[in-house]
Amino acid sequence: MDEKVTEPFARQCLMARRLVERGVRFVQLYHGGMGQQNRDTWDAHDDVKDNHSRHAAEIDRPIAGLLTDLKVRGLLDSTLVVWHGEFGRMPISQKGVGRDHNPGR
Repeated sequence: MDEKVTEPFARQCLMARRLVERGVRFVQLYHGGMGQQNRDTWDAHDDVKDNHSRHAAEIDRPIAGLLTDLKVRGLLDSTLVVWHGEFGRMPISQKGVGRDHNPGR
């Protein structure tokens, strides 16, 4: 949480760990989705490499910290952690360097 780029998501991960410690049965963290389309979200229509590199840098260390905290406290043995990303996208772009919707599959 001492880095500006990771602090917002790291704060969520810390809160999640504290909730799990107190016996909360379901905790969901969410990253992205607010702000400018293609810049502040994972919806990389314009430049998938820049977009995903930037957002991965925001969440990679906080997620590693959460998993480490849970393991050290013996909570990872009884906690199911599911990480997933966006679905319904093509792995390629039809018109540029981003990703397109895949409505036909």
